[in-house]
Amino acid sequence: MGSVGAEAIGDRREHPQARFWQLDIQTVLVLVAFGIAFFLAAQPRIDVDLGWHLRTGQLIWETGAIPHSDPYSFTVNGQPWITHEWLSEVIFWPVYANWGHAGLMILCSTILTVGLWFVYRQMRDEACPRVLAALLVVLSTLTGLLIWGTRPTVFTLLLAPLFAWLLRRWSRGDNRGLWALPPLMAVWVNLHGGYMFGLGLIAIYFFGGLAARWLPGDRPRGSLRGLAWAGAFCLLATLLNPNTYQILWYPFDTLTSEAMRKYLGDWPSPDFHAPRFWPFAAMLALFFLSAARDLRRLPMVDVLLLLALAGLGLQSNRHIPLFAVICTPVLARQLPALAEDARILAVKSGLARLWRSGNRPLRRGALLALLNWLVLALAGILLAAGVADSISPQAIAKVQDAGFPVQAVAYIKAHAIEGRIYNAYNWGGYLVLNFYPERSVFIDSRADVYRDEFIEEYLETYYVRPNWRSTLDQHAVQYALLEYNGPLHILLTTSGEWREIYSDPVAVLLERQTPPSSGTSR
Repeated sequence: MGSVGAEAIGDRREHPQARFWQLDIQTVLVLVAFGIAFFLAAQPRIDVDLGWHLRTGQLIWETGAIPHSDPYSFTVNGQPWITHEWLSEVIFWPVYANWGHAGLMILCSTILTVGLWFVYRQMRDEACPRVLAALLVVLSTLTGLLIWGTRPTVFTLLLAPLFAWLLRRWSRGDNRGLWALPPLMAVWVNLHGGYMFGLGLIAIYFFGGLAARWLPGDRPRGSLRGLAWAGAFCLLATLLNPNTYQILWYPFDTLTSEAMRKYLGDWPSPDFHAPRFWPFAAMLALFFLSAARDLRRLPMVDVLLLLALAGLGLQSNRHIPLFAVICTPVLARQLPALAEDARILAVKSGLARLWRSGNRPLRRGALLALLNWLVLALAGILLAAGVADSISPQAIAKVQDAGFPVQAVAYIKAHAIEGRIYNAYNWGGYLVLNFYPERSVFIDSRADVYRDEFIEEYLETYYVRPNWRSTLDQHAVQYALLEYNGPLHILLTTSGEWREIYSDPVAVLLERQTPPSSGTSR
């Protein structure tokens, strides 16, 4: 954005006589925006994968080795496993062991907020007004909330905007940040499978810069040769992991899994009838509106970023947060007209005088500065109280009780129940955390380990399709731990072959009346 956008809502450079205590209203709004982001990130969300992530972290700490085959199930035990998030698990386990879910929530909220700071920093580097940048941070937060939580994805939502920020600095002629990319990639590839997006960003900036040589509009001022070398070293850095070259195929195996796309919760395309997708729709609408005003001036890199990230977000829910953190600065670059509209509105409403006063030395404005500090203190107290409530044992227990078979697991332990249990997919991680190594599970949410064929076999029973009995017989299942009043629960209860031995509003445990012909207690 040019100077018009910067002046649009009175965003001037700090006066040389100003002091840190001379707080202006714009700074208050920026800090409140980040406080809101942290607060929303800290809402209790316990991911279905978390249990096996934690248990794997514990396993690595205790054995000093990274598992390369499945240790948790009795159905695919020993199946090759690319433990691609081992470093995240090593980080998560000691935090959980010492501070529980609350500690993990604070850690992940901090990581996500720092990632948003890189989003904000990229906008401010290009003279986006502070208030507009703060509002866009909030919009990015609301858009990305879909899969936020205590999961290794948070590291990608930190490193992707960091990569984007460094690459944007390169496009303005600063090549120094390029050499931070390979060591960051060496860490990223061990934290989360989203490292591939880092390589994708480098490719977009390279080919976008190459194409810009023959197209009108802004051209990157950084060295394309330097970017190519940085990309090559990043590709080599991906081999610095326990799975070496196999990690390069892993993301593609995941993206091409039919079973994952059809059945797993965060893989389907967004349903815009649901309010949780409306911020994503709003961002897409703003892009269309702003681009329509002057499409010819849209830089090729921005075009490629929008096409790639919007396409991925429309394909799958899980990619929408990545779209939010990468494309928010792109949106800021395309909204000079919105900044001008905001200036006009501010002048008419009288807010422009208030914003401008926040940037003047306070010879006569000590009362205004005090008011700003009071507003910030009040907002901080409210947000801190909200975070404290979110991470309280009561709030966490409420989420666990609503989403996991907490009481049913307690019943199984109290009654020392032995035998193979057919369990709901989303509960496998929770069972791994609570039962391993004494008991194995039927399935958990490591879909890459179980593969499409087995997941289809599991779903044949779960959705009571014609051959639903075969899976239970083949694996000598003696118990079933299911969602209360689900289709399989109703069928087993009415079949006369199973009896209900425990139930609560969340889960039901059924016992087979005719023991399976084979199998072990694990």
